[in-house]
Amino acid sequence: MRIAVRVANTLAALVVTAGVLTLCAVGDIPHLPPLGPAFNPSTGLWRLVAGASLPVSTTLSNAPVHTGATVAISATGIPTITASNDYDAMVAEGYVTASNRLLEMDLQRRLAEGTLSAVLGSASLKSDELQLSLGLDATAKAEWASLAAHPYARSLVLGYCAGVNMAIRHLEATHTLPAAMTLLHYTPAPWTPVDTFLTQGDLTEELDYTTTPADLALLQHHLGAARTAAWFPTFAATPQAPYDRGPYRHDPLVPIVNHAPNTAPTPAVTSVPAASTTAPLALSLPARRGSVVARSAVAHQIAALIALETTSVRHFGESNNWVVGPSRSANGQALLANDPHLPQTLPSVWFEVSIHTPHLNLSGVEVPGLPGILLGRNGHVAWGFTNTQNQATLLYRESLNPTNQRYYFWHHAWHAFRDVHYRIAVAGGPAVNYVVPTSVHGPLLALPGGTYAVWWAGAIPNDDIVALTNLWQAGNARQLRSVLRSWKAPNQNMAYIDDHGNFGIVANGLYPQVAHGDMAYPLVGTGADDVIGTLNPADVPSVANPAQGFAVSANQRPVTSAFPFPIGSVQNFYDAGYRANTITARLTHATNVTPAMMASIETDTTDHLALVLRNELLTTVAGRSLTSSQRAAVSLLRHWNGTMQVSSPAAALYWTWMTDYVREVFGPWWRATHVSTVQDHNLALNPATNTALTVDLQTWFAHPAANSAFTLPSGAMRSPGSVLLTALTEATAHLTTTIGPMATWRWGDLLRREFPSLTTAPTWAYGPRPGSGDGFSPDAANGFPIANDGPSWREIIALGPTRSGAAPLTSTGVYPGGQSENPLSPWYETWVNEWWTGTTHPLPTPGVAVAPTIATWRFQP
Repeated sequence: MRIAVRVANTLAALVVTAGVLTLCAVGDIPHLPPLGPAFNPSTGLWRLVAGASLPVSTTLSNAPVHTGATVAISATGIPTITASNDYDAMVAEGYVTASNRLLEMDLQRRLAEGTLSAVLGSASLKSDELQLSLGLDATAKAEWASLAAHPYARSLVLGYCAGVNMAIRHLEATHTLPAAMTLLHYTPAPWTPVDTFLTQGDLTEELDYTTTPADLALLQHHLGAARTAAWFPTFAATPQAPYDRGPYRHDPLVPIVNHAPNTAPTPAVTSVPAASTTAPLALSLPARRGSVVARSAVAHQIAALIALETTSVRHFGESNNWVVGPSRSANGQALLANDPHLPQTLPSVWFEVSIHTPHLNLSGVEVPGLPGILLGRNGHVAWGFTNTQNQATLLYRESLNPTNQRYYFWHHAWHAFRDVHYRIAVAGGPAVNYVVPTSVHGPLLALPGGTYAVWWAGAIPNDDIVALTNLWQAGNARQLRSVLRSWKAPNQNMAYIDDHGNFGIVANGLYPQVAHGDMAYPLVGTGADDVIGTLNPADVPSVANPAQGFAVSANQRPVTSAFPFPIGSVQNFYDAGYRANTITARLTHATNVTPAMMASIETDTTDHLALVLRNELLTTVAGRSLTSSQRAAVSLLRHWNGTMQVSSPAAALYWTWMTDYVREVFGPWWRATHVSTVQDHNLALNPATNTALTVDLQTWFAHPAANSAFTLPSGAMRSPGSVLLTALTEATAHLTTTIGPMATWRWGDLLRREFPSLTTAPTWAYGPRPGSGDGFSPDAANGFPIANDGPSWREIIALGPTRSGAAPLTSTGVYPGGQSENPLSPWYETWVNEWWTGTTHPLPTPGVAVAPTIATWRFQP
């Protein structure tokens, strides 16, 4: 059915496109470039069809390999790469990845280096300004330079780049470059090692760059320090399931050796020169990513999608992973589940691959642009990552000289800001000169409520790619933990198992510690609050072979309140623990765990918060006189199991009621204190993003003395129960008005999932369609009413010997998409339906080709 619909939509789209292109061929429509070249059968859009053809067996001569490589391609597009050396394997991987994902790779590197405007026009100017301010390009160059000390990792990066460039040359020669490049009149530049590090840096930014200290500063300004601290606490008051319960070490901090580029202090001066009228402090600073007038429909849609999938602030958790030891496994093997929650697009952020050489046996997924695999397994160990949610971004208020704001006060002296100059090329318009004033703490960014210097761990050059290449060769859990001690950013909960039955989680990365001050809020820039080091790798949260037989990470705080170091808060941005609690409860009662049971947890739509709030409602209404509509609503929730299923009327009622509950409790305070959600949209009373407020409602019910928000700003008292019932009445009336009688309510009428397409055509997106789950369920649907962030790769791996007579368990995986970015390819959305229905496909055994193989590519020197 889905294929038939897509074919019909594609035919209709082609008819419309032909008409539009006829009108636009000479470029007479404002903001739309001439599209005459699109009609060229050698270079135009019609090559989209040719590029959608499935591969055939071929020999690729004059390839940049030492001895040769072979790529066996499965019926679903999964390549199994075999080579006699690791360099040649990376050449083949770069080639096959770029052949399928070149547009995605090119946009990703342009995003990170701040050059999107050169092809998309002014629609991406704010994005480019932000990236240039954060300095990912300078960081990537420093990381590539440092790789000279690591010849093995360096050779793998060079091999991957050589393969990508071989693919670019082939696509150009056969006129099968991505159609969007043709429409935007550009050809991709050669892929360089710096581009690989840019790709790594952008993923780091997406996972741990945040500006929530500015949000908290605004809240503190409006609500006052006491209310802000009470309503947005460091530690969630909800029951937690940390995987590391101590005892904890307290070793001396380790110095952070490297520093972000361009942050070396300028010479100290005791006398500040007079301000120059020709050189004021540059304050044309970047706002949050967004889209202004685009030069073409293609540019506008691509820019909008990039803004969607790469927001500058993360307010919700990303990912689940857990490990199960042999004692709880159905057959005695260790089990690992990894379920990273990321923007869901077509194509996916992931590309599945298997690699076999004398030194490497890898199976899993890569991030297009990075060699090898990021998630998966080798012959002895398997691993998965989730975000540790550590406070990796610190904001500093610099003390400016009152007579010359080109200088700031640091360590008892004045220092001039270091200006970093850029010239941003803008397609369809003049280039823009852009200056980034930088202090010793980092670049100045204009954020809601003020201008801050940004210290960000992701801007500090690291050798994470060396740790990754060593991980691929780890032979057991001990070696895996050893090589990952050098991992820096982003902080990750690294779940692992090995073929000896060992299992655990370790959260490596930089944990900045300051001499003074609360890192959740903006810090003083005079030097008193500077970063003084990071945690010793021996002190980071971790657990190995716990007696309970499993360990869970779902972005919850990984340690108890007894942990001796500050590592983040609820607002910035630990999950409140609902997903972790649901997964922990499932595993606690399981003794014969199978991959099927693990998959059922990955697709579990139970909202633990919903059950808690529902029970509080039932306690409230006990013995009360209710209206008929209230009785019907209470009855609906009373008989509900807390699952956010697409067809559930109770789920629709719960979410609407919970949203109204938050607004009823906090809305009067937001209005009375003039909290501006226009100035800072992160402060909106939205339970999908401001989870701290929903945590408050849960915990205050049990502790009435703490429920200060129920007292109105006027001093009038309200009981939690009365507000709760008011919200329930409002929710019932709203749903009845907008949908109809209670029997017709469906959660899928409110929440829809969508996988936008990088090709920019709405007909080649998937959805939006009614969806299940929400931001608090293991099967996360982040975003409301349209969710386009959630489980991006569901991986379940079994390793180790089985109990006597038991058969090995099958390792499986799936991501919502396909291997090709071409919307006309049969591999464009291969596994979307599989993902949607909660099914998976077997993962390749490292080094063994997936059958059936439909084509073989042989690389010869």
